[in-house]
Amino acid sequence: MLNRSKSQIIIKTIFIVLIYNFLFFVNALSSQAVSSTSQSNNFRNNEEGVSSVENKSKLAEKYKNIIKEKVNEMVPKILSNDKKENNKEANKKDAKENENKAPSNFIFKAQVALGDGRTVAGTIKLRAHSKIRIKHFKEGIEYYKNIYLKDIEVIKIKGWRARHVKRREKGEVYRFSVARYLIQLRDGQKFLAKNSFFNFMENFILTNKFGKVRLYTYWIDLYTKKETWHTGLQGSPKKEWALGHFDVVKEITFIKNTKE
Repeated sequence: MLNRSKSQIIIKTIFIVLIYNFLFFVNALSSQAVSSTSQSNNFRNNEEGVSSVENKSKLAEKYKNIIKEKVNEMVPKILSNDKKENNKEANKKDAKENENKAPSNFIFKAQVALGDGRTVAGTIKLRAHSKIRIKHFKEGIEYYKNIYLKDIEVIKIKGWRARHVKRREKGEVYRFSVARYLIQLRDGQKFLAKNSFFNFMENFILTNKFGKVRLYTYWIDLYTKKETWHTGLQGSPKKEWALGHFDVVKEITFIKNTKE
């Protein structure tokens, strides 16, 4: 049974073929009209007939040119839409496959660097799928890539963006979420990803000999009516921030991992 994407391609292909056949028919009609005009020139006494045939020839030529222009406009659009549709179908398929697999518990020995340079080491536990999908950019080209969680060595957050949450009497509340981050795999590959940070890493618990602590990759702040931040940080709510809150997670190095 044909899937939706293939069926659409077949229908569009048939449509294009029909257009080209119609164009061929109009072209043949135009040629016939021109031939009739030539024959009619031998009969100078029938000026009305010549004029009529010439008008038909011009009309056929006009419609032929119009259809050519429309076909030239439509074909690239159809092919482009097919490409986009195929990408969407592939993304949906990958997402569905991932959803069908239940998340697992992954335990990592890790070192975490915070916004002000402090580091803390211990064990973290993440509830996630073994294979994750990232959107990254290379030389201005956007790629999608599936990677395994166990293959990640370092995640370095490069920037945060503010999103307005709500209005309060003293000002506006914003949430600063990860907007840009670098992933380095254990084989040395690096990927700069944007706007698709992992939900399971927005906050997590780290355990060591001192106890447990919940760490966050985002923070909430109040932008007061005096245009200052409650935390004392400086920056515009409309721009990306390279420096984050002093307690926010800046970098995670996965030293060793095991699947629970």
